[in-house]
Amino acid sequence: MKPERRLVDTDVLVDYLRGHGLAAKFLEAFTVVPVDRDIAAAGGLLRGRFGPSHGTGLADALIAATANQHDATLVTLNRKPYPMVSKCELPYAKAR
Repeated sequence: MKPERRLVDTDVLVDYLRGHGLAAKFLEAFTVVPVDRDIAAAGGLLRGRFGPSHGTGLADALIAATANQHDATLVTLNRKPYPMVSKCELPYAKAR
């Protein structure tokens, strides 16, 4: 059985860098995935389609395109800018 791929959104990385314990569980070992020409093109199309309606910025569109191209679950704390990603995981809720 092939292990499930996960792509970590920048909000989880920021929490990790700030010492948030729950974020560290998702970042024990990870691989960097470079943005190639296909991802960049797909990201641009997603930005054009979902930017106005969902506030999807270029960085979010590139993250979504990467998750889609690699059939990965997107691990994020904010689902809103990613309506185009079918597999999302909200790993924990932040205290307000």
